[in-house]
Amino acid sequence: MYLLLMMMRKFVAFFFSGFNSSIRKTLLPFVVLVVGLTISKTSIYAQSSEIGAWVGSSTYFGDLNTNFQWQYTRPAMGVLYRYNYHPYLHFRAGLSGGTVLHRDDASKNPFQEVRNLSFKTHIIELAGLVDLHFMKYSVGRGGHYFTPYLTDRKSVV
Repeated sequence: MYLLLMMMRKFVAFFFSGFNSSIRKTLLPFVVLVVGLTISKTSIYAQSSEIGAWVGSSTYFGDLNTNFQWQYTRPAMGVLYRYNYHPYLHFRAGLSGGTVLHRDDASKNPFQEVRNLSFKTHIIELAGLVDLHFMKYSVGRGGHYFTPYLTDRKSVV
């Protein structure tokens, strides 16, 4: 288990390389713990709660990046928790983070080169969600794998 956690720590550190050191030191142990617990072998019979993690990318598309250049795409990741209150009603909470950045000097547009603007922003989001399912939905139980649903999301960035 120790070797697995060390490997996960190195993997997560690679994806957190876009964050400054204070954010990295704060979030890295938490993410390693959640990922380690998620992939560890446990049995949950009631299945009323779920824990998960995701890894993806973040990029900026706007005034500074009008041609959708990929060179400034950075890693993003998050963790989530879902409580299955009822087969038709689920509550979720999530913590996500990523970095967006761009520079005018990367553009071939003469106006942007002369303007010479740049930015780098670390984004951390804490979100709460409520899922209302129209049909019975239950993970791991036969016949209830799909349902249309509505989500209400409130978040703080």
